[in-house]
Amino acid sequence: MGRILGMFFFFLGTLLLLKIFYPQFSYYLLPYAYYIKEAFLGVVLVFLGLYILSKNKNWRTAVSIGFIAYLALFLVIPDTDNEFNFEFSFPFRERIEGQTTVVGEFVNISHIEMDRVVGNVKIVSVEGDTIKITANFPLKAEKRGDILEIQCTSECKIYKNKRAVIEIGRELNIERISIKESVGDYLLKIENSLKELNMQNVVGAIEIHEISSDEINISNFVGDLSLDVENSESITLSDGVGDVTITVLEDTKVELQQGSSLLKINTVGDIYEGSKTLKISLSDIIGTITIKKI
Repeated sequence: MGRILGMFFFFLGTLLLLKIFYPQFSYYLLPYAYYIKEAFLGVVLVFLGLYILSKNKNWRTAVSIGFIAYLALFLVIPDTDNEFNFEFSFPFRERIEGQTTVVGEFVNISHIEMDRVVGNVKIVSVEGDTIKITANFPLKAEKRGDILEIQCTSECKIYKNKRAVIEIGRELNIERISIKESVGDYLLKIENSLKELNMQNVVGAIEIHEISSDEINISNFVGDLSLDVENSESITLSDGVGDVTITVLEDTKVELQQGSSLLKINTVGDIYEGSKTLKISLSDIIGTITIKKI
């Protein structure tokens, strides 16, 4: 029993250290968080049954190590609402298919900040001078000055097939959009000219169409990224896992800065010639990057 406890504390300590000193490690596990959390009772019974049925000492040791590794993951993995906790809940809860409702409509907004949103999100430009949010799961949207803050409520975890649409009026002077600590696919079709687009700690496919933003910063992402650039001065991609496609206009000249990345870069067209300069910085990305002109 002492050796088993020792292995458990070793695995748990290792995962906790990774969480502290290499936080993006936890976000690689997010796609599997739901299965690890919800299957707890079933996994415990399977390991217990295997241990009791086995008479072989080596097999029992292997079963014990497997269970210890699973239990350590269960304790430190972020839940699907992206919050770390040690709460044990009854597994196999029935998930709710929500009805689409209007979360709110807001005026005089220049900054949008999205934090801990779990679900597929579409952000599009429409006619008008307001921001309208609809979703089929509980989102909380609050206006603080000219900043609109959007995040999941504590009830998000009991919903399935989560979808949200954020409609931005073309007459609004939106300067910055920030998305962080989120899980789900993102589709952006924004015609407003931005100063900054920031995405950090996002798990899911990201598709951005005809974006105009002085700066585009995407870091700690897991999933394929498609970026169609209408107008920008700099793009910074770092700490990512997934294939990346960047599409630029014919008159764009790319200045490429590559850090320590395990990636393969493909180019389509002469991306190094053009009248407008776009700086693209890449670092610590695992995947294939394609930069092409249209």
